[in-house]
Amino acid sequence: METAIYICLIMALYSVIRLIFEPEVMRKLLYLNIFGFAISGSFVMIFPDILTLIATCVFLIGNTLESNALASAYAQRNGGE
Repeated sequence: METAIYICLIMALYSVIRLIFEPEVMRKLLYLNIFGFAISGSFVMIFPDILTLIATCVFLIGNTLESNALASAYAQRNGGE
């Protein structure tokens, strides 16, 4: 279990570093989404409770919808489909 937490935290750290240095906005959204998944996965493993699991699921769904909405709005603004 401890190894899984460290893997999630390494993923979060890596995505933050890539998020800071990435010049393209669409790729930044990808790394922001990965960061959200890694942090919420860490929360579930650090605080093993059913309410934490429910809150994490709600956060993951909201985070995915937000990323998709931002990507869609960005694509429409730049003439994409």
